[in-house]
Amino acid sequence: MCKNFLLISIKPEYAQKILDGEKTVELRKTRTRLKPGDIVLVYVSSPQQVIAGFF
Repeated sequence: MCKNFLLISIKPEYAQKILDGEKTVELRKTRTRLKPGDIVLVYVSSPQQVIAGFF
């Protein structure tokens, strides 16, 4: 089974809340078509500009 990857860009303050478990919902304009087993990469935007985690 082929896994799909989704890279989402998030501002640093919100990314930290997501990774800490404080923020559990992220609304996007574009609908994502994720399936069980797909991987979401969390990219923290400027000034950090790093991939901070995944789920």
